[in-house]
Amino acid sequence: MTILSVPVIPEFPWRLLSNSKKQINDSEPGSKLLCDLTEFRLDYNQHCKLPNVSSGVELNRRSILTIRELNEGGVYRLEPQKKIAIYRDCIEKYDCYVDCELSFWKEHQPDLKRQNLILSVHLTAGSSPNKHQVSSVERMVKIEELLKEFEDFDAKYLKIVSNIENYSDLDTISRLIENIGRPVIYQGTGLLGKLSRILYKSLGSCATYYGVAGFKTSPDQLCLKGASYWQPKDITAETLIGGIIGGKQVYSSLGHEYYNTYFQERKINAVYLPFPVKDLESFWAWIRKNPFRWNFYGFSVTMPHKKKVSRFFGGGERPLNFVVSKTKVADQSPSYLDWQAYNTDKIAFQKGLAFMQLLHSEPVCILGTGGTAETVLSILEHPERVFLYGRNRARGECLAALYGCTFVDQGGGFCRTYNLVINCTPIGSNGEDLDDFFPNVRAEKIIDLPYREGDLDTVIIAKAKKNSLRFVDGKTFWKWQADKQKELIEKALRILTSES
Repeated sequence: MTILSVPVIPEFPWRLLSNSKKQINDSEPGSKLLCDLTEFRLDYNQHCKLPNVSSGVELNRRSILTIRELNEGGVYRLEPQKKIAIYRDCIEKYDCYVDCELSFWKEHQPDLKRQNLILSVHLTAGSSPNKHQVSSVERMVKIEELLKEFEDFDAKYLKIVSNIENYSDLDTISRLIENIGRPVIYQGTGLLGKLSRILYKSLGSCATYYGVAGFKTSPDQLCLKGASYWQPKDITAETLIGGIIGGKQVYSSLGHEYYNTYFQERKINAVYLPFPVKDLESFWAWIRKNPFRWNFYGFSVTMPHKKKVSRFFGGGERPLNFVVSKTKVADQSPSYLDWQAYNTDKIAFQKGLAFMQLLHSEPVCILGTGGTAETVLSILEHPERVFLYGRNRARGECLAALYGCTFVDQGGGFCRTYNLVINCTPIGSNGEDLDDFFPNVRAEKIIDLPYREGDLDTVIIAKAKKNSLRFVDGKTFWKWQADKQKELIEKALRILTSES
């Protein structure tokens, strides 16, 4: 089931809630969802007041009331007896659920009806000042202890919130929940927090929480718009799995809207997911193990793994940014032979360079020394006219020797205007001004790979528009390479959905 978490504050846009089945619409395209329950966080207002009935909110069996304790992430504290009284009265009046911390329940032993009680434990920063010292193994041991103890708890649900950083922990949590045989709500935080919430059904969790953008009650909650793309409730063992591998930025990739909308419009049982990865080797080991017996159709690969991923597909250090399945693998552990790797960035760069109409004699500046920069170096015909700027001198000089270009330290060199500047760094995606990082570089034309959410331009693209410069922005570049990836995904889907 899905639960919308709402802070009870005047500023919340209460019009988003309807009284019938809690249909949510945050006025963004593709953001309509039906939520099974709505949680009202009363601790967000100083006196823990109930929502105002004039706002159109109706409390009933589909409601959860929560007054969170400060040491487990609460905002305002309420005296224990007042909290218990509110819970007891609301259960009697509305037959709603109440969320009570396990530590609070053990200390005060409130007389609350079992069928209305959610006992929660938050193994996160708010509940443990030494959280950073707790290893993944210790965390899993604690979760196992809680689940065993749950057999003696007189409650409808046990809710556990914990940090999750390793893909192997997804398997462990799934196994622990399966063994307990009672309804458990698991919600992750940290690197894999959002992914674990998307895959809640695979983990055996009976619910996941959503939030409204700008009013989330947990930073790792799924926003309504993102949830509408992933549709966590519809992900089953038969769903074809793929997505994007990279750093934390994978959660904001344009691919979630692009590919998932494509799947939904064509009624294809597939989903494009964010896979944040620190250790690429351990991630691929997890893919090979395939603990959930999924059929994988393919993965986009972004920073910082574009060069590292090539080691798993024929060796070498050539940049790659897409791997696609060539065979069904759900009934076995997929090997590297089951995949084929591509560099779709190369196709996008070829389109971009053609659009720029470069002359052979015109100087080109590339910002960055990663895999994307190497991709464009590999297709430029006159490297002697190319200047490569970056912080990593060893890497930059290596590329300069390999491709015959000139390396310049990021802040060094004399002020120069280039016919074309290609930004292969992430600088600009968070509103930074590229000129602050490369003060000696001036552009007559620009290919800017970073992009920002919504309709916002990066600073350098806004300047290009103002000065009537020729440019390719990050979203255009992304779409060029995504078109090729979609073609490859379509081919993989035909293989995976064909009769054996």
